[in-house]
Amino acid sequence: MKLAICFYGQVRYIEGFNLFYKNFQDSNPDLEIDFFISTWNDFDISKINLTFKREIFISPNESGLDPIWGNTPKMGYHLKNVLNLKSKQELENGRIYDAVLTIRPDIVFNTVRMVSNILEFTSIKHSVPTVSLHDGITMVSGTYYLAEDYIFLMNSTGADIHSKLFDFFFINNEQFSQDWNYREGGHWVHSHYFMHKNFNVIKLPIPSVIVRPTIHLEILKEHYNQETLINELAARSRYYEKHEFDQKTFKNRVIV
Repeated sequence: MKLAICFYGQVRYIEGFNLFYKNFQDSNPDLEIDFFISTWNDFDISKINLTFKREIFISPNESGLDPIWGNTPKMGYHLKNVLNLKSKQELENGRIYDAVLTIRPDIVFNTVRMVSNILEFTSIKHSVPTVSLHDGITMVSGTYYLAEDYIFLMNSTGADIHSKLFDFFFINNEQFSQDWNYREGGHWVHSHYFMHKNFNVIKLPIPSVIVRPTIHLEILKEHYNQETLINELAARSRYYEKHEFDQKTFKNRVIV
């Protein structure tokens, strides 16, 4: 089975690539994993030892994005880029990926559960665009809402349609022609887009954590290849929130 893992968005630390995802690939040879990435070139790329099948490292000044745009359009821009890289690889290689995991570079997950979910997801041949989400899509305050807006397991057809999210919202502004109770942000753009494009949405829970390098990096280094990783990271988050929380620094990058 062939899996594409597509990273999109800002890189805040490199140990996820070098330790966690390298180990995930080495531990699961039957998945035939290809990695793709679209991100900024504002760090020393040579420090990454994970091999990407195709990659885009670009400066914000070369992206063509409006400097006043916030993080959601930037997310959509990199999402479009990386999924287009996946599609180009399929076209040139003549083989469609059985599953596509689209994910931010700062996310790690329970690897045992992820493999189980991929096998379950691909056990059915999905004839329509399909996405698997941890908690599905819910209604919150009268609008569609997606809690985990950073990890998507899809079929290739779904990934191709997902790649057009950026144009839908930020080039063509198609959301304004819809009767939506909508607000901008990852929790809302993905959920509204999936529903509007008639995705088959299935729920396969996958424990995952946003790794904040100022808080979690040493734990990631110690536990990256262990089943206890997610629990250890979550415990560190709870301790930090109770004893050491600093709103100004907890999202800081750590690339040395």
